[in-house]
Formats: sequence, C-alpha cells, structure tokens
Amino acid sequence: MKKFVSVLMACMLAAAPCTAAFAEENETAEAAETTEASGYEETYKVMGITVNYPELFSSLKGLFMPSPYGDLTDGVWLGQFYYVAMTPEEYQEKVNAESLTEEEEQAVKNAVFEIGEVYAFRNDISPEDLMGEGALDALSEFGKSDNYTFYYVENTDTEAYLSGIAPEFAEEFGAVSEGLKEVLNNAVCFDPVAFGSELVGSGFSFETTDKDGNTVKSEDLFAEHDVTMVNIWATTCGACIGEMSELAEMNHRYEEKGGAAAVVGLCVDADKHPDDFNGILEEYGADYLNLVPFEGMSDMFPTMGWPTSYFIGKDGTLLAPPMTGAPSDMSVYENIIDKLLGGETVTDDDVNDGSSVHTNDAGVYRVHVTNADGDPVEGVMVQFCSDTACMMGNTDADGYVNYEVDEGTYTVHILMVPDGYEEVSEEFKTEDTFSDVCVVLQKAE
Repeated sequence: MKKFVSVLMACMLAAAPCTAAFAEENETAEAAETTEASGYEETYKVMGITVNYPELFSSLKGLFMPSPYGDLTDGVWLGQFYYVAMTPEEYQEKVNAESLTEEEEQAVKNAVFEIGEVYAFRNDISPEDLMGEGALDALSEFGKSDNYTFYYVENTDTEAYLSGIAPEFAEEFGAVSEGLKEVLNNAVCFDPVAFGSELVGSGFSFETTDKDGNTVKSEDLFAEHDVTMVNIWATTCGACIGEMSELAEMNHRYEEKGGAAAVVGLCVDADKHPDDFNGILEEYGADYLNLVPFEGMSDMFPTMGWPTSYFIGKDGTLLAPPMTGAPSDMSVYENIIDKLLGGETVTDDDVNDGSSVHTNDAGVYRVHVTNADGDPVEGVMVQFCSDTACMMGNTDADGYVNYEVDEGTYTVHILMVPDGYEEVSEEFKTEDTFSDVCVVLQKAE
C-alpha cells in the first residue's frame, strides 16, 4: 500500500514527470508496427494493453511519451502517459548537451506534463481498498482481461501547465489528451506480464570460454546440474561484486550436497576489462565457473540492471523469471533454487526481491548508466526526485550523474536516452543512505 500511495503522490506533486525508469521490466513496449498508413500499433506488456494510435500521434509537433511502469504491488499495475511541449529536436538537443543551466533544466521540467495514468487491478482487488472510499469516482473503466479490470485516470490539473507553454503546444496537448481516451477505449486488454516472464520455458544454447580460455558449451554445462543459476554481472557493478563471496559459499554448499545446483558467473565486460575481471574473482574468492561474453549474449540474456540471475534447467530451458538485483538476504537465491529442485513453480513474486541499487561511500547519490555490453552511456537525461521536488542531470562520459543531497529515499527516472537505445520505464528507489543506482540500456531494434 505504501508503494502504491507514494507513486501516486509523487506523480501529482512533482513539477517534472514521474516517468518510471525501466532499464523495463526494461522493455517499455513492443516495437511499433504500422497498421495503416497514418497510424501505428503498440503493445505494452507491463500495462497489459495493445493500442492503435491514429494519425494525430504520428505527426505531433511536441512529444507523446508513454511510460509503462509495471507492478505497483501484488495485483496492481501502472502505466503513465506524458506530453512534452518541445519538438523532438529540441528535446534531443537538451539530452545531448554536455551540461544544462538551471534555467534550461527548469524549462525542460516545465515542458513535461502527465496526461493520465492507466491502472490494471486484479479482479479480487477493489481500487477503494488501496485508494480509499470514492476512488472509483476518479477512475474510468475501459476494459477487462481474464483476470484484470483496467481503468484510466485523467490528470485534470492542467491550468498552470497550459498557461506556461506556447499556444500551438497547448492546442496539441488538448487534442492528444482527448485522443488518448479514445485510443484506450478501443484497446485490447490482456493480463500484464512482468519482465522476463515470457522467457520461461525458452531454451539457451551458446558456446564461450571461461576465464582461463577453456571452451564451454551450454549443453554440457547445464547437463551437469538440475538447476544452474547464471549470474550476469559487470566489473563496474558494486552490487555484483559485493555478493560474490556469498555466491561462492552458496555454490560450495550445493557441491557438498551432491551438485544438484550450481552458480555460474557471466561477466558482460570481461573481454574489455580482463585484468579487472580476473582481479575481482581472485579478491572476492569467486572460485565458481565464470564465463566471458559471446556474440548474441545480450539478446539471449536481456537485463534491466546488474546483477541479473537466470535459473536454467538440465535441458537448457529457463525454469523461472529472471531475478534483477542482489537481494538484501542472500537466502532468497537458495529459496528459489530449492523450490525448483523440489519441483515447485517459482513466480514473479519470488524473484522480485532484488534491487539494482547498492550503497556507496562516496557521500553522494550516483546514477550509473551503461549499455548491455558494459560500456558507459553519455548524455542520458536523468530525473532525481524527493516527494516534493525533482532535479535533472545528464550522464557524463563515464556514464555517471551525481546528486549532492541529504540522505533519504529518492526516486530515479530515465527521461530520455540517446538515439539507438530503447526507452526505459522502470522507476528506481535509492537506499536511505548514499547509494548508486545502476541502469542498463538495451539497444533499439
């Protein structure tokens, strides 16, 4: 309940958007498919809808920005829609700028406004249970799936926004706002799908080498154990490195029990930083098998952040949704593996205890953005929010943007990414002490 309320309040109070930074669930949506000359279709898996946008949405002066968020809490999913009163060229120029003045940052924040939100409530949950009595008065039902009912809530607090933008954008905003209602009323609804859930049952087949250059074939590797946990990590990821000693201990415990399960590391940047790769493994006693990248790795093992762990069976098929992040309690890993060894089903709820956030000793909050190959991404526009205010910043050449604020809990959203990368829709929460938020961008198809 707290998570639900905090997201809702932050979106209403922040001057800039509460776009959920996703690097989804990080997929944000299926690639747009042309359904007719003037419009296009998009599917948002974590919102549970497929929509057809009319010609209006294909020829905007400003920017229309859908932002699938994902699950707020058990049985409740959220998606948000924004309008930006800037041309795509103007917005991209701001994103790619080496730095922005306070006035420029404020101008970008003032240009972005939330049009409305889509909620999917599982049929055994009433909106009033979470939002209070009278909640249904603000929600417009627009569809149903097998197990969910879908509602739209329009942001009607538009007066200040419209008075601060150019007339041509104000007129277009009104048309987009009205058009979105019609789009949603004609949406095809389905049960929302969490990141990686659709991969369960898919097969994994690859060939690479270990840290010593020995050839490793996936079919041989997986055949040795009933469950193999492939832990994907990077040499720049503090959370990844921080869990290695305990992963080694866990792997030893399974060895002592007969080897029904095993931990295998897969380092995304081992080929670029071999000395760091080998040094980290030695320093932290990570004596379990560690592999180097191979062609097609990022497509086979998509990630939202590091570490990400895949649980794979003896026949090379994925047994459970992948788990993003290092859990605060390492027994989470063993609980998942033991369930799988016992023939039990592992659900999204079982693997949602991870986090791509970890504490640091730098005395600031840092957002670190890389691509799936482990390379830093410069020029990513990042929003950093308390409950009442937001700050903006762009990542530097090392992929970092820093925020010097008091310790507390903040939310992080990725507002804009450079050309060639997919937009992100996940919202990240910092620790309540100085911490790093690690985001991985996926290349656009």
